[in-house]
Amino acid sequence: MGKASVFGAALIVMAVCAVSRVARAQATPPTTCPTNYTCAYHSSSTQALSGSAADGQPQSRAGFMKFDGAGNITGVLSGNLNGKVVLNTPISGKCTSGTSATLGTLAFNAGLGGNPVELAFVTRPDGNKIDLLLAGSMLANDTRVLIGVCYGD
Repeated sequence: MGKASVFGAALIVMAVCAVSRVARAQATPPTTCPTNYTCAYHSSSTQALSGSAADGQPQSRAGFMKFDGAGNITGVLSGNLNGKVVLNTPISGKCTSGTSATLGTLAFNAGLGGNPVELAFVTRPDGNKIDLLLAGSMLANDTRVLIGVCYGD
């Protein structure tokens, strides 16, 4: 086989791999709840400046979340809520898939502060790995601006 033939065959293999990877990445909407999945979570947020005692309050969290096949979420979080350290808090909640036109949601029974928390999410498929990109809170009475990520395999 000549150099040109080997080069041509290599290009064809690369093209097939690229097409199959794109097809796999697009096979699941980016708002579908993960199943049998564990990820390392971290987020940061701040309270909006709206005239309350919590104005501008910084918060950060780290931990992990597990997703089962029935939309249930469990995990553990630690964090710092405006200087108050909260360690190893168990969390639980429900994941609801979105559609191609709506974001998925993670509804936690209680966050680190003890109140319910609902976050929007999309997934970023990367081969066999899925990362959750989070934004919230989606609750009307929660004025936090939150950005987070959950990395998993």
